[in-house]
Amino acid sequence: MRTLLIVITIFCGLRVAAAEPPPEVYSTDYWQIAGQPGKTTWIEIHNRQEARTSGIAHIEVLARKKGAPVWEVEHVCDHLAITTAALQRSVVSPYKTRGAYPESYLEAYHRWKADEQKGIAFVCSTSIQDFLRYP
Repeated sequence: MRTLLIVITIFCGLRVAAAEPPPEVYSTDYWQIAGQPGKTTWIEIHNRQEARTSGIAHIEVLARKKGAPVWEVEHVCDHLAITTAALQRSVVSPYKTRGAYPESYLEAYHRWKADEQKGIAFVCSTSIQDFLRYP
């Protein structure tokens, strides 16, 4: 029995060591994330180059019902400031898409900047799913 436990422990350790590291979160502007059932949910990073050094990404969360035309985009969250670590925990895989019109993002970002000047700007440090209360 003890030998079996040792073999299982070694096997599990090798599987963890062989797992691929997560992709570099700032390698692309678009990432798919877990979202509501029946929808494809993704983010767009609007300050990817700056976020590499600042550690704070400014993103927009978008979704589309599965099977819906590409132009039917839902703006789930117009702007969210999020730490790099929280963003890394939130993404599933790179997503190949084009961005949506940025007007709603820019408007929400400017409100966040005003809050930052007042010292009350929110920065998510958990995950997008936690912020949006997704499972």
